Amino acid sequence: MILYKYLSPERIDVLNNLEIRFTQVEALNDPFEGNPNFKIDNKNVNNVGAKVFVVNDIFDPTIRTRFREHLDKSIKHDPNFSLNAIILSGPDIDNSFMMEGFRASLAAHIPNSMGVLSLTETPDNNLMWSHYGFNNQGYAIGFNSNHPFFSPETINSGNERSLNKIFYSQSRPSGYPESLSFKELFLTKSIHWEYENEWRYAKFLKDCVHILDSTPFSIYLYPYPAELISEVILGCNASQSFKKDVINILSNNNIYSHVKLKQVKLSNTFDLEILEI
Repeated sequence: MILYKYLSPERIDVLNNLEIRFTQVEALNDPFEGNPNFKIDNKNVNNVGAKVFVVNDIFDPTIRTRFREHLDKSIKHDPNFSLNAIILSGPDIDNSFMMEGFRASLAAHIPNSMGVLSLTETPDNNLMWSHYGFNNQGYAIGFNSNHPFFSPETINSGNERSLNKIFYSQSRPSGYPESLSFKELFLTKSIHWEYENEWRYAKFLKDCVHILDSTPFSIYLYPYPAELISEVILGCNASQSFKKDVINILSNNNIYSHVKLKQVKLSNTFDLEILEI
């Protein structure tokens, strides 16, 4: 199976440098990412911090320790401790305070630990070419999902170390933090996004090889082998200069000799066609 990454012309470096971004959860374009409907009550106030980051063991001990300290300070209403998502309105700990405190704590630490690579099964979706392919002026890289880079033996296993298909649901995941699975936390999206046919691959940000300073989020880049690329598709509005740049990259280096170059064309209907160049 080939999975695609839509990119703008400015991101020709992804092809030229063989490095690709794994994006922090907080930087993704869906505000519900990593943000299910947490249930918190007095029965699990004391153990929520200890349990939630043991789920699937997706965070290292340092992150779990920092989170527990973070939550403990919230619980004690430490006046020297601030979270922008919390408004202290009274001396008592209630469910709403705990829920906001937990969400803020989660948001403060997840973005600093894990990044995701979002891919799609669909190379001919006009909406995605418009949204992610810079109004059809960019390109898409088709990656071979069976390559060892993606650990194909674990594909779609539902854990954080495998390439997983996104599950689209009419219902927002809901439950106590310690009971929510990795799938519910990071692999479930609203059916509004179903047209994207997304697959997702996660890596720890601490393992990246190249970090670019950027506002509001740094860019974490990971290397990938040229053998991972099956094809490159140019958007239907790609400029001649951009097309020339892509052709030069592919033709001037033998490591790309296996890569097929294609381009999107308009059909006689509202469908897009992809033809080999």
